[in-house]
Amino acid sequence: MISNRAAPRPLPLSIWLGQAAAHRATIGEITVPMRTRKSRRQKHPVYDFLHTYYSYSLGRLEKWHPGVGVILEDAPELEFPERYYLRENGFVWIDPGKLTDKGRQRLARIYQLLMLTQSRPPNLTCHGLHEWAMVYSGSDIRHRESAPPSPPARGDRLNRQLPAHLLFPFRCLSLFRSRCRALEPHGTHSP
Repeated sequence: MISNRAAPRPLPLSIWLGQAAAHRATIGEITVPMRTRKSRRQKHPVYDFLHTYYSYSLGRLEKWHPGVGVILEDAPELEFPERYYLRENGFVWIDPGKLTDKGRQRLARIYQLLMLTQSRPPNLTCHGLHEWAMVYSGSDIRHRESAPPSPPARGDRLNRQLPAHLLFPFRCLSLFRSRCRALEPHGTHSP
């Protein structure tokens, strides 16, 4: 049931349908080509990595979500899973009370992460060398067939020169967990 305390004004149907369509169009610029490449078994070094690292299905990415606390003018012909949504008096909204304990804990962790991220200055000292560091002194290079290393990275020259000139701030856990333990002496931090 909608609370009597200063509830947000419901989003009219025409507004939120427009927002949902705009979302689908924007995300479709990424998901449609991904589906096409996938059907042809073509690989992409960036999008494939993002899609496997962050395991959201393309369908889930394409689905617009109004967010908790947003009330929508209902469109009965549209599907809103009863598992998460309430429908009443021509309106539909996400009911936080339907979240599982695990779902509430996950949202609390995400909220805390976002608040901490917002409150801290960015650390931009990797200078785009993340992928290089992940294959430093290694022979297993991901996506070799779709994005071979640039000529300087094919030899040992880059492997010899960069560690001597850079201090890697090991704040990126995925970088630290990867096969670059050989770079640890060059790091300024360990997670």
